[in-house]
Amino acid sequence: MRTENTYETSELPLAATLLCYGFPLAGLDRTYPKRVIFKFDVVNNELSPIDGFIDLYWSKRGAIEPSAFYANLRFLKSRTLARDAKIH
Repeated sequence: MRTENTYETSELPLAATLLCYGFPLAGLDRTYPKRVIFKFDVVNNELSPIDGFIDLYWSKRGAIEPSAFYANLRFLKSRTLARDAKIH
């Protein structure tokens, strides 16, 4: 979901991909008991660069380094399992 200042997703692979492309994780939302929502800060304009990277992900045209993707998956998974998770 896209708001004016954030992009939110519950898709773990998409969140890991956005980290690989350099978008910083802004926070986690644990409102729902079986789902974590990953929040990313976005540029405050209509054509934020994050939108292009999201399109690359869904069209399966993006290219990222496999070990960086795996490391980001592990990082996000550890944050979802930690009770008092800090982003950095």
